Amino acid sequence: MGTNVFPLAIAGAALLTLTIPGMAQAVTFFTNRPDWEAAVGRFTTETFDTPVANASVITFSTGVTSTGLGGSILNEIGGGTYQGRVDTSGNFPGRFREIRWVFPKPVFGLAADWIDVATGSGLTVSGNFDGSGIQTISFRDRLGSPGTGFLGIIGAASFSELVFREEVPVFGDIGDEFFQVDNLSTTVVPIPALLPGLIGLGMGIWRKRKEATID
Repeated sequence: MGTNVFPLAIAGAALLTLTIPGMAQAVTFFTNRPDWEAAVGRFTTETFDTPVANASVITFSTGVTSTGLGGSILNEIGGGTYQGRVDTSGNFPGRFREIRWVFPKPVFGLAADWIDVATGSGLTVSGNFDGSGIQTISFRDRLGSPGTGFLGIIGAASFSELVFREEVPVFGDIGDEFFQVDNLSTTVVPIPALLPGLIGLGMGIWRKRKEATID
């Protein structure tokens, strides 16, 4: 009788092997915070309540390190938001060419309230969101102009850093980009919906095997 039972653990392992490669190309975007929160389940949020003066390197209360490269303005926390300024084109020598955030632990999901990220040349953020290499996201494409609103992502693989740059290559050199961020939420846990799906499919396979054996 034991030989007629298809172990759920085996079904789950087989499905996991088949599912993960396909997911490696998927990055999910959210423009509604409750939907993102429901999708990730557990997360931590940086509210930027503690001011940090402008410097090339600052650290958020959640341990994220923000580093401005190639300039001296602007990388700070004030007025309840993170504030950054990037000029990738190099027309303004004092402004950072890019700003890099490094997380204390790799994250699978990230979300925030973005403020005025497309009032000048526009802003992009780059990261290895699906494990296949660096992808670049345009806030102008996702949020329009002036680029104020909620935007969250869930990657298909964990990623450890983000790089913010001015969107000069697409929109031409019309200045720089000042941007603000509030309520930065991250999760280090893979998508919780994956496991119930695997269990459900595994149980389905087990039932079919059992019914076929009984028949």
